[in-house]
Amino acid sequence: MDPLMDSLLENQWKLVTTATRGDGYSEYQVMRQHKAEGKNGWRYLIQQEDADPKGVFLMGCKEGRDPLKDIGTCELKLNEDGTQVLGVDLDGDVAIKI
Repeated sequence: MDPLMDSLLENQWKLVTTATRGDGYSEYQVMRQHKAEGKNGWRYLIQQEDADPKGVFLMGCKEGRDPLKDIGTCELKLNEDGTQVLGVDLDGDVAIKI
């Protein structure tokens, strides 16, 4: 697995530690179907245990780089309406949207 920041734009995301990532993260299953959204974004279907799948967008990615490629489960922080990813934690490799 590549480091998370290798796929994210440095002017839109920053690397943090698990201790400083903040609250609001939940564990999600990431479905296999990933769809590019423009040059710098991806649309994912994610699902919490015993919940319906939902679509979310992760914007601020390097062109052609999918930060959740080959990821089955991760912790995500979503915006209030649950449509945009604001934070990603891949087993301690943590980035937050700035």
